[in-house]
Amino acid sequence: MESWITYSITFVVKKLECLEFFRRKLLRCHLKMGVI
Repeated sequence: MESWITYSITFVVKKLECLEFFRRKLLRCHLKMGVI
């Protein structure tokens, strides 16, 4: 049970990091295009 919780937390954290990464990439793209 404990390992499942740890796995879930790790999964969520990685997902959030991934989303943050894509959000920054998109933001940089928008800034380059001049569309905010």
